Amino acid sequence: MSLLPAIARRPRIAVPLWVLGAGIALVAAIGIGDPSPEHLMLLGAVMALGILVAGVLAPLAGYQVLVASSVMLVVVSVGSGERNVLAFDVLLLPLIAGTGMAWITRRHPHAIATSLGRAELDRATRRFTDGAWLYIAVAAASLLVTVVMGETGGAFDSGLKLGRAVEGMLMFGIGMACIRDERGIGKVAGALVAGGLMFAAINFAGLVTQPLTSDNTIRRAGMTWFVNEPGWSIADPNEAGIALLLLWVVLMARQIHRPRVFGWVMMALALVLLVLTQSRSGLLAWLAFTVMTWKRMPRRALVLGVLGVAIVAPFVTTIWWDRMARTVSGDRGSFEVYTTLVRVYGWLAAGRMFADHPLFGVGYLGFRHFSDRYNELGLVLGTCENIFLEVATGMGIIGLAVFLRGLWRTLALGDAVARHAPPGSLAATLARLHKPYLIAIVISNLTCDNWVGLVGMAQTAVWCALLVRAGQLSLVTPAES
Repeated sequence: MSLLPAIARRPRIAVPLWVLGAGIALVAAIGIGDPSPEHLMLLGAVMALGILVAGVLAPLAGYQVLVASSVMLVVVSVGSGERNVLAFDVLLLPLIAGTGMAWITRRHPHAIATSLGRAELDRATRRFTDGAWLYIAVAAASLLVTVVMGETGGAFDSGLKLGRAVEGMLMFGIGMACIRDERGIGKVAGALVAGGLMFAAINFAGLVTQPLTSDNTIRRAGMTWFVNEPGWSIADPNEAGIALLLLWVVLMARQIHRPRVFGWVMMALALVLLVLTQSRSGLLAWLAFTVMTWKRMPRRALVLGVLGVAIVAPFVTTIWWDRMARTVSGDRGSFEVYTTLVRVYGWLAAGRMFADHPLFGVGYLGFRHFSDRYNELGLVLGTCENIFLEVATGMGIIGLAVFLRGLWRTLALGDAVARHAPPGSLAATLARLHKPYLIAIVISNLTCDNWVGLVGMAQTAVWCALLVRAGQLSLVTPAES
């Protein structure tokens, strides 16, 4: 009997698919042919219903869409543009419902771990998820501090951002429910590749049609495309750098386990796209990961990466190298030095805030609401641009201890898989890359807050889901499957 019980076969729907297709096509034709508000509303309702039903009946496909969105996020602005609709907003609830139905209908004849390796991995997974939810609970409780300090509106805004972080964290649980075999692991990895290809297509189109910004500098590749805004509205280049690192790591694991020509090409493309983001934190994270793993890295990956950079260098040489040179040399008056000094200025203000509120902080993501009180110029500084300072100022020593505890348990997942995964398996490869990848992400978070938003949390959740499920599958023997 399999250690990963199969989902019971769902009953077939008695309505022929061509009938459903014809009905949807008819509604679409009416909406397009006569675009009155009533018909457009009907068309939108039918499309929304179709998405919901598809998410419930085919959760793995919906999960793949969200995995691809963690690399290239297509956003629709609503209202005045202050609120956005993401694929996560549309698909998360149907996926939760679909995976919940799958769990209810799952057979449980012998759902008990039959090996010490599986028991240890299950224990490490529970400790990981418990640590994550404890962090969320402490963050939610800390919002009361923001309210007591007179920033009720700020607490509400931080609560919305906490909700986004929870959405990203749910990608681990949904992934564990959707991925049931090695084919599912391959599909999720393929979704990351699809997101990378979409990233390349959208950003290359934007760079070709609108290569310069309003201040006459070359555009930076980003991972968020506001599809209904004029021109090529592409944002979040720093977040893009970390998304491309995830793509690079997954591609590297697949190439070590089972090399393919397409994989080498994608690794070279990922490195080219990383250069186009001009993200210093992303490049630093990639360099840190490469230094820690270069002995394991296939030499073809390095050769193709260098070749890819050589190809793209003529197009970005002046802007990119000038940006990096100004960062290293510290040219007075340059934008790069200005952003660096703003970060340092914010860190000093964060230190003063933490000294005033060391135990409980000022509430989750509260630095942006009170930063003007802790710098001489009275500036509202936004984020701390450092995940540890963000946690310390928001949740104090208590929150920082919970965060570090959760980080340690996340690192421990790789150890649990590595101790029991068969040598040469995909699980063993992922386990060897787990700590270098997380350390690289931590390094990037020293100068940004990627673990605060939805996408950063989703990327880590997807990686951990791949690691844990690959580890579990590697422990399934032919007699148990």
